[in-house]
Amino acid sequence: MKRAMCLSMPLLPIEQQVRRSGLPAHEPIALVERFDSCDRVWCCNAVASHKGVRAGMPLTEARAVLPALTAIPHNPAADRQTLESLAAWANCLSPAVQPDPPDSLLLDVTGCERLFRGESNLLRLGIDGLSAQGFTTRGAIADTIGAAWAMAHGGDSPAVVPPGRTAAAIAPLPPWTLRISRRHALTLEAVGVRKIEALLQIPRASIAARLGDEVLRRMDQALGLVPELLEPFRPP
Repeated sequence: MKRAMCLSMPLLPIEQQVRRSGLPAHEPIALVERFDSCDRVWCCNAVASHKGVRAGMPLTEARAVLPALTAIPHNPAADRQTLESLAAWANCLSPAVQPDPPDSLLLDVTGCERLFRGESNLLRLGIDGLSAQGFTTRGAIADTIGAAWAMAHGGDSPAVVPPGRTAAAIAPLPPWTLRISRRHALTLEAVGVRKIEALLQIPRASIAARLGDEVLRRMDQALGLVPELLEPFRPP
């Protein structure tokens, strides 16, 4: 049976900028982007978040809330470069690693547990290895890429889902963890579908009619009903 691992670094953009710039991690820092003729907060570190700064907030408003806020332009190219360097590092865990922008790594770990004294130890090595490089990390192992991604982003971490237990593991998670578009996630929330468990109870024809094929495809990928292959990253 195939097994997949997802390592999620939700603060990668700002943590890699802190590492590159040498700014103290204990200071409030935000990455900003130009949107609708306004500089807005793209993401911020925990220090700024605890002081009331939020993603999407205009920079002027964020600085009114927190005058000591340091603002750095968001650099997506640097995020991608960092993610690729981490994918190259993760080849020590699996020969098949795929960067999943903006902040995750996907690994085919089928059979790898025999080299690392079990899946729990393999997952812990991945999380600890990325944490040692300065990145807050969550992780999960499951039967499918979609289920591992869902658990790493929306479930408990670390999580090792036993083989054959995918549906039960992802049932309590919100639908956005299926990697569906934000528009579809908001539509489902608006009609009261706040868990994958509820989504699975809706007739497939109704989902397709109202939301198109994306939600069904992502749901089937997570449940292992349709295959999803990794595209291994090959560093130069």
